[in-house]
Amino acid sequence: MSRTPAPSAPAPARRESILDAAEDLFLRQGYEGTSVHQVVQRVGIAQGTFYYHFPSKEAVLDALVERALHPFGEAAQTRATEDRPPWERVVEVLSQVLRIRSERGPLMAYIHREGNLKLHETFLRRVKERFGPLLVSLLEEGMASGTLHVHAPEETASFLLVTAEYLFDSPHWLGDPTVYEAQLKVAASVVEGLLGLPHDAVDLDLLGGRKG
Repeated sequence: MSRTPAPSAPAPARRESILDAAEDLFLRQGYEGTSVHQVVQRVGIAQGTFYYHFPSKEAVLDALVERALHPFGEAAQTRATEDRPPWERVVEVLSQVLRIRSERGPLMAYIHREGNLKLHETFLRRVKERFGPLLVSLLEEGMASGTLHVHAPEETASFLLVTAEYLFDSPHWLGDPTVYEAQLKVAASVVEGLLGLPHDAVDLDLLGGRKG
């Protein structure tokens, strides 16, 4: 069986064009309703070229989620190294998670559309992988300095991300802003409780990814 020869060198631009085409098709007709053949037709490449860059359609989905998260993960990493109390940097990291909601609206709406379980699970897994270790590191730093009294940093980080995921999963952020505002206040109270902060210590605009 003959094999399609791989390109002589990696082609980042070609890879990005595949991702662009796949994202557009997924948004228009769904992940399950999109075939690899349709993606390669949209890009104008051979099917072997597609498989040189991605082993499967699922790998494309994973890469799309990673691409969406990347700038927010980079920003969170930068904020986490600032000369500020650890708890403030924890809130900054969570704010970057929620900025995804506000800045990648069409993708977020699609992820939370009924029937997109695979994409939703991929998104949540990637969020945990990208932001979880950073939160754990900040919590441990706060414990070491005596500014945070957290007994189980990994579990606390998981609960912090679950709080952010609750806001992601709420359908109201796409509709009535007053409902989302009420949910954001509850989320801030949860964060304050997990970190042992006084009431109203967390800036709602910052937590909600609306500034910073």
